[in-house]
Amino acid sequence: MGARVSQLEAENAALMQQLEAARETLGALVVGGDEQEGGGEGERRRRRREKIDRSYFQSYSGFGIHREMLADNARTCSYRTGLEGSPALLRGSAVLDVGCGTGVLSLFAARAGARKVYAVDGSAEIAEVARDNVERNGFAGAVEVIQGRMEGVSLPEKVDVIVSEWMGYCLLYESMLQSVLHARDRFLKPGGAVLPDIATMWVAGIAPEALGLNFWRDVHGLDMSAVAEREERRSRGTSRVASVKPGDVVTTSQRFLRLDLCTCTEADLSFTADFDLTCPSRHRPVACSGLALWFDTEFSARFCGQPVNLTTSPFAQETHWVQTLLFLNETVFLQGEGAKAGTGKPAVSGGAGFLGSTHRPAQGLRGSLQVTQGKQDHRALEVILQYAPYSGEERGPTGVVRYEV
Repeated sequence: MGARVSQLEAENAALMQQLEAARETLGALVVGGDEQEGGGEGERRRRRREKIDRSYFQSYSGFGIHREMLADNARTCSYRTGLEGSPALLRGSAVLDVGCGTGVLSLFAARAGARKVYAVDGSAEIAEVARDNVERNGFAGAVEVIQGRMEGVSLPEKVDVIVSEWMGYCLLYESMLQSVLHARDRFLKPGGAVLPDIATMWVAGIAPEALGLNFWRDVHGLDMSAVAEREERRSRGTSRVASVKPGDVVTTSQRFLRLDLCTCTEADLSFTADFDLTCPSRHRPVACSGLALWFDTEFSARFCGQPVNLTTSPFAQETHWVQTLLFLNETVFLQGEGAKAGTGKPAVSGGAGFLGSTHRPAQGLRGSLQVTQGKQDHRALEVILQYAPYSGEERGPTGVVRYEV
């Protein structure tokens, strides 16, 4: 057993070295392409960021993505309740909408009694649409649409409220929160409100079935599980965005990040957080092939007359964000503390194999998540997961996986 554990840890260490070498090679290729354009490193980096930003804003110029967001009732109704359910906050106030899109949040704010709403969006096409929507709904006198990057615009006054739907997959994808914090520091009055004002991130272990593998086990009465087996193998060490069914969550869930949008800084958006997930099942071992990440954003009673929590949990109404899945290098088998194996002995106390194997399921999974902004694409995320199964003081082989989200 000890030899097998040492072998796995050596393989993980080698994998990390290979990933780092690949990253350095990719970075050299990107920089090499930039060098052909001339200019110093700082200038090349600036041009690269501008190119990524142009592509980002262009992606929001079409209407399909806006329809998807508006049709997400959990999302849109949470913002409507947070704004229109808080007349004491909104009535007579100046509001800044960061990334206004079609203008729906600005219109909610105006309908709630805001004196003036500054609606800012980086896409010229969608800003024009927002102006038309404002005019057609009779709020041209209250809502002013400004086209431009938030970091480059000016406002004639400080505002009482900042509202923004800035969340991306895995909460921080797209790096729009940085623009919200920039706006807060420049334009929000002391004691002003940021809506939503609290954001949290959560993690739980998931079964292989989260990949939708059960579909292949009965296709019109035919066993096509050969596809399921290959799909499971191909998923190892990868990430994807998908919906998780409640029954596919096989561990406890844990909050690993909390941000107060009124006080947090850009430095808080890169972090390392520990997690400790246990298995509630005592009847039989369960397979854990990855982690699901999701987030909540809260319109808290600190500012809102009708507090509301917008959650993307797999146990709640599905949203367009669904969940972000991080698949392990190898499936880990878990069984709750105190469970008994078929022999009558504790499932973790004997049998062949290392801790976390089918013969020796572990009681839980411990590890850490390191989340940082992408080095080549500042709107992407880099996540490094370290994990190990455990039972009491005993620890199984450690796994390390790097993901680009």
